[in-house]
Amino acid sequence: MGAPVIALQDRITPCATANAELKTEQLTSFFELSPDLFCITGFDGYFRALNQAWEESLGFAREALLRTRWLELVHPEDRELSLAETGRIIKSASSVSLENRYRCKDGSYRHFVWNAKSLPDQRLIYAVGRDITGRKQAEAALQHEQHERSIHQHDEELSRNNAILLGEIGRCRQMEKSLLETQEKYRSIFENAVEGIFQSTPDGTYISVNPALARIKGYDSPAELIAAVGDIGRQSYVDAQRRLEFKSQLEEHGVVNGFEYEVFRKDGKRVWLSTNARAVRDSHGSVIYYEGTVEDITQRKRLEEQLRLVHKMEAVGQLAGGIAHDFNNLLGVILGHGELLLEKLDEASPLRNHAEQINRASTSGSALIAQLLAFSRQQVLEPGVLDLNAVVRNVTKMLGSVIGENIAITTSLDPELGPIKADAGQMEQVLVNLLVNARDAMPDGGMLRIETANVRGQDSSSSYDSEPAGPLVSLTVSDTGTGMDSETRSHIFEPFFTTKVRGKGTGLGLATVYGVVKQSSGSICVCSEPDHGTTFTLFFPRASDAKPSIQHATSVENASQGSETILLVEDDTALREIILTFLTNRGYTVLEAANGPQAQSVANRFRNPIHLLLSDVVMPGMGGPQMARHLKSHHPEMKVLYMSGYSDFADNTQVQWQEKPLLQKPFTQQDLLRKVREILEA
Repeated sequence: MGAPVIALQDRITPCATANAELKTEQLTSFFELSPDLFCITGFDGYFRALNQAWEESLGFAREALLRTRWLELVHPEDRELSLAETGRIIKSASSVSLENRYRCKDGSYRHFVWNAKSLPDQRLIYAVGRDITGRKQAEAALQHEQHERSIHQHDEELSRNNAILLGEIGRCRQMEKSLLETQEKYRSIFENAVEGIFQSTPDGTYISVNPALARIKGYDSPAELIAAVGDIGRQSYVDAQRRLEFKSQLEEHGVVNGFEYEVFRKDGKRVWLSTNARAVRDSHGSVIYYEGTVEDITQRKRLEEQLRLVHKMEAVGQLAGGIAHDFNNLLGVILGHGELLLEKLDEASPLRNHAEQINRASTSGSALIAQLLAFSRQQVLEPGVLDLNAVVRNVTKMLGSVIGENIAITTSLDPELGPIKADAGQMEQVLVNLLVNARDAMPDGGMLRIETANVRGQDSSSSYDSEPAGPLVSLTVSDTGTGMDSETRSHIFEPFFTTKVRGKGTGLGLATVYGVVKQSSGSICVCSEPDHGTTFTLFFPRASDAKPSIQHATSVENASQGSETILLVEDDTALREIILTFLTNRGYTVLEAANGPQAQSVANRFRNPIHLLLSDVVMPGMGGPQMARHLKSHHPEMKVLYMSGYSDFADNTQVQWQEKPLLQKPFTQQDLLRKVREILEA
């Protein structure tokens, strides 16, 4: 590309007298690699030789330039002066400096300053040009800022400081490059940030927003958000007063940190945001605009609310559990004496109906206490490997007529559904509560759907607790009823909370569901919107053991009589007396004690075998399991049957109660006698 190097050397060698020992190769390299434009032209105006810088500056190929007169490339406005200066060079053979503009291949023009000298005997002109386009642009900028100076004065000043300006121009170029890089870096941060970034006016209009803020507020682009929201306080804030508080803090302090508020998204849904912002002021101290960052904290607020709910439920649960424990003992006494009365009264007795009413009321009270214990997760469960599909079939068959003919029930049960480990009776109660709730939400009829499935995970955004680990089994109950707003949803698992009219509900149904599910190591998701129905999804860990639980029942006949010795330990005197009566009436020898130390003393004095220890689990001083370990060391033949009304046992051994003989309070006489015989004959 370009003139042959040898031809160039031939032309340069006669001019190289100043340094005769300069090697031709070095001179050629300098010529080719210089950033300045070197050229040799004939008096006829054609180029004889050019260096690489011509191609880089103008964009023309060297071969094309060598076929072109240099004047054809000069800007038309600069040609007259350029010809005059060239004529002076030819006539005087002196060195001349001039500036002009050369046309680039793309049609633009670049500024050059030239130093040229002629060799008349060879009819050649040697010239060196420097690209001063950047300098010219800088001059134009300076002219704009210092317009009071004349163009002539500006040119003279630039001429005197040419060398300095060239250096400054180089530094300016570097600064410009750095500035562009910095702008690009911050533009990238602005565009790709996870948090929202904004600038807004004090009167509530957006100046600029990034894509993250548009996404947070549900818009497709920043432009759509800016165009759609003309008044941030009125259109976005759920509580417009919070916008006024935001402005007040900025005006007073200049900054706000962690300012939390709730806004409407484009689709009308609410989200919680947290903003860090500052007020940008002019030189007079007036606020020009606000700028800051925005974080979506909806999930955090939901978790905080869930944690608050859990704490409240745990507090109420502890209270309910404590009350239930004492109340179960009272119910046991009432039930026991009621049964004794019924045994003594014949069918014609006018008092028999009163005794039956006592027992019915006691049974109802027992069911209510069971709900309280389930809610507080203190109910004694008897978990076994369970098929949820079978539970669904049993309950839907049982409740078909109760749900009502105006409600269509459909099921979608996974035929490959994995088993879970749970209490069958409690799972039935959970499903009954959910179905009755769904029925009550559809007074005019609707659709009720029950589904089961094997799943790997759940949507934690609507979960009231963290999901269990590992493979899961889900049970979903959905209806097309009235649905719930967010305020109602936040209270549904609280005990005694109900949306039903007085007398139509206790408010324990969903609290019971929550307690049983949590006690079974599960979790609950709730999705509901007003007029769009409700969906409850329950998640349980899939059981690794697929074998069904097998239980052996003792017949009522075998539970009638006995002759063995039983050590009865119960701290409630009235309950201990009624149990003593039940057992002695059936032929058992009963040793009684009110607590662990008394039981040890009684057992140590008794010289004959003790066949069964019948003990309460929770007692002052020494619990039933601890006492049993001490007694069995002296009476290894003794079997153990525990009694309790709740599972929050004060025993550090973490007894697996589903594997221990346990009689749940309150119990009937037949329940007691049947369980005693079952343990003695095992």
